[in-house]
Amino acid sequence: MHIIKETTDLTGKPENIAEGILKGKLSKRMSEVALLEQGYVMDEKQKVGAFIKQKGSELLNMIRYEVGEGIEKVVADFAAEVAAQLKGN
Repeated sequence: MHIIKETTDLTGKPENIAEGILKGKLSKRMSEVALLEQGYVMDEKQKVGAFIKQKGSELLNMIRYEVGEGIEKVVADFAAEVAAQLKGN
């Protein structure tokens, strides 16, 4: 919350309004970062945490994968590959 407060211009705003703005920004950030606060993919209005509770389940473990993670890039020498195929024929 401290970082959000530092990056938001709240000058001239009454304290109760500034607090509301900060709570809104924190809520938005949590919905972007925390899995249980994110919108459920089939119904964006429902949070993932609420969907899990609705089904009578609970989240025990989570694994996060980043796009491209675990993919090993094979470096191939195209010229050597073509030469090897020509030698084989």
